[in-house]
Amino acid sequence: MTGIASLTDFQIVGRIMGTEVLGILFVLGLAMFGRPPMPDRLTTRLIGLALLWLVAQFVSDLVNQSRWDNSLRGLARAGATMIMLYGLHVMLGNRVRRVHVMFLGLAIGGCVAPLLAQEGEDFGDPWKFGYGTPVTMFCMVAATWLWRLRLRSLALLPPLLIALVNIFLGYRSMAGIALAVFFIQMLVIIFGTLHVVTGRQALFLSLLAGGLVGGIIPLYGVAAEAGWLGEGQQERYLEQVNDQYGILLSGRTEWRIAPLAFLEKPLLGHGSWAEDERYAQMSWEIFTGSTEAMPPGFSMLIPSHSHLLGALVEGGILSGLFWFMVLFLLGHSVITLVRHPILIDPIISFVLFCLGWAVLFSPYGLGNRVFACFAIITMTVLLQQARQLEQSSARLPRVP
Repeated sequence: MTGIASLTDFQIVGRIMGTEVLGILFVLGLAMFGRPPMPDRLTTRLIGLALLWLVAQFVSDLVNQSRWDNSLRGLARAGATMIMLYGLHVMLGNRVRRVHVMFLGLAIGGCVAPLLAQEGEDFGDPWKFGYGTPVTMFCMVAATWLWRLRLRSLALLPPLLIALVNIFLGYRSMAGIALAVFFIQMLVIIFGTLHVVTGRQALFLSLLAGGLVGGIIPLYGVAAEAGWLGEGQQERYLEQVNDQYGILLSGRTEWRIAPLAFLEKPLLGHGSWAEDERYAQMSWEIFTGSTEAMPPGFSMLIPSHSHLLGALVEGGILSGLFWFMVLFLLGHSVITLVRHPILIDPIISFVLFCLGWAVLFSPYGLGNRVFACFAIITMTVLLQQARQLEQSSARLPRVP
C-alpha cells in the first residue's frame, strides 16, 4: 500500500508524494498511540545525519536570507527524509520479503502515475520519464522470482532483455543499471553461491562487474554514432555527446559548475533553491556553446541535478555529510553482497545500483526522495542480514 501510494502527489509547501504522506502519518501515529521502537545503530546514525542536514540548511537559509517559501521547501525535504527513514525502517522490519513487496508497490505506482497525469502535462520522453523505470522494475521482480526458484540461468534474461530495450529507446542510465544487475548475477552463477568469499575476492568481483558495465559504454557510443540503433539515437548521440567529456558527463553541466559553487561557500552553502546569475550563465554557455546572454526565462538556479551536489551547494559540507555516508554504505553494501552471494537477488542489486546513480546524477526531488529513502533502508536490511549470517556461521562447530 505504501509503495502504491507513490502514484499520486500533493501540493503542501512543495510537492509531496502519497508515500511520504502515509509515512509521515504512520510515524505520527506511532508517536501518539504506540511505543515507537528504537531503530538500530546504523539507522540511528543516518537519521542523526539527516537531522544535521536539516539544522545546517536552516542556518544556511538564515545567513543567505533565502526566500521563506524556498527555505520551507528545503527544510521540509531534509525533515521528510528523516521521518521516512524511520518510518520505512519500522515498516520493513529488516525483512527482505517486505523489501520485495514495497518494491513491487513502487513499480505498480510508477506505471499508474502517468495514466493519472493531468491532461496536457508533458512527460517529455514517455519512456525515460514515464514507463521505462517501472517496466524495468517489473523485469527485476520477474528475475527475482526466477532466481528464488533456482532457475538462475533464466533469471538472467529479464535484466538483459530490458537493458537492450532501454538502449534502443534511449534510456542509457537505466540500461547500464540493468546490465550491472545482469553481470553481478552472472558472476554469482559462475563463481557459486554457497561460500563466503574473502574481502579481496569481493573487491575483485565488484570491480570486474563494474568493468564489464564500463566496457559496454564505448560499444554503445560506436553503435549509436554509426546509426545501428536507429536514426533517432544517432541524432541524439551526436547532439548530446562530445569527445571532451564523453558519454557519462556530456550534457551534465552540473558536474562542471556545482563544485565551483560549493567551493565558493563550502561551510554554509548558498541556501535552499539558490539562484546565481553567474552560474546560470556558465550553464547556458556550456549547454549551448554560445557566449551570448541568456534568453528571458532561463532558470537562474545553480545547477546541481544530484542528491550529493544539491546538498553541498545549498547547505554546505554539513548537509552533504548525509550523502557521503550513504555513498560509503553503498560501497560497503556492494562488497557485502559479493562476499555473501547467497544474499544476492536482482531486486536488491537493482535498488543499490539505482541509488548509486541517483546520489551522483539525479536531483533529490519528488519520486526520487521516496526511492532514495527506500533504497537506503534496503541497504540497512542487507547489512543486517549479512551480520546475522556471519554470526550464525561463527556459531557453527568447526570440522576437525
